[in-house]
Amino acid sequence: SLAFFLPVATFVFIHPSWKERDDVLAWLWPSLALAVIFCAVPLSVSRTLLCLQYMPGLRGTGFKVMDWNEDNEDYYKAQYLWSTEMKYHKSQFLYAMVPQAQNPEFLKP
Repeated sequence: SLAFFLPVATFVFIHPSWKERDDVLAWLWPSLALAVIFCAVPLSVSRTLLCLQYMPGLRGTGFKVMDWNEDNEDYYKAQYLWSTEMKYHKSQFLYAMVPQAQNPEFLKP
């Protein structure tokens, strides 16, 4: 997990420039212990321990899966505002060689 890499990377990059190597090791072990605990404990328990479930801004917030008919059509509307150089399918050198019939400037859903 990424939680393990942060303390290890911090140690690897800081210890060569730190005068007292024992100071760096003194911070490495507790941070690794916290990383192990965080990875071993389920997220619901972690949220309770950190009191995150009681924060009003985080309660009941989930994510909504985009509906193809509603949200994704924004790109097809916005492409009319962009110049040809701003469109990847027209400016990228491999796509620029594709004939206009197969690579129209304005895409349709």
